Amino acid sequence: MESSSRRSLQAWREEKHLTPEDLEQAGAGISAALIRQWEADGEPPAAALPHLISIARTLGVPLEEFDLGPIRRGWSEAGYSFVIFARGQDDRRWRARVGSWGWPAGATPDEDIAERVTSGGRAIRSTCDAALSALETELRALVRRRAGGEETPLFPETAGGDGSMAPTAAA
Repeated sequence: MESSSRRSLQAWREEKHLTPEDLEQAGAGISAALIRQWEADGEPPAAALPHLISIARTLGVPLEEFDLGPIRRGWSEAGYSFVIFARGQDDRRWRARVGSWGWPAGATPDEDIAERVTSGGRAIRSTCDAALSALETELRALVRRRAGGEETPLFPETAGGDGSMAPTAAA
C-alpha cells in the first residue's frame, strides 16, 4: 500500500474523537506526551516504536492504513502483524528488518515464522522502499505458506548476494 493512502496518528485520533490522554488511558502503551511528540515530529519517537502495533489496535486502525513515517511500514497477514523499518543511504544500500510483530490471539506463533522474524535477518536493497517491499513480500509469502500448513524453507534471497542471513543489531 502506498504511503499516500496512510493516515497519521493525529488524523486517526481526531477521527475517533480521542485526546492524547484518552488514547493513553485506552491502553495504547505510550504516554500522552509521547503522542504529542509523535504528532509534532510527524513520526514515532524511539520510545513509541515497541508499541506501534498496540497503538494501531487501540485505535482500531489497520496497520496498512497507519502512517508510521517514511522508513517504517506495518501490515497484517493471516492474523500476524508486522512493523518493519529500514536504515541506510541510497548510495550505500538499505537494510530492512522487523521492528515488532504479533501473532493470532490465543495461538502459538508458527516456529518458522518466529525463527525468521527473530533471527535478525534482513532484506538489503538499493532504496528504502525496495528494501521494505522485499522484506514485506518475503514475510507475507512465508505467513501464507505456513498458515496453509505447507512445509516451506526460509527465504534467504532477501539477504546479501551470497544468500546468507546476517544478524543485525537491535534497533
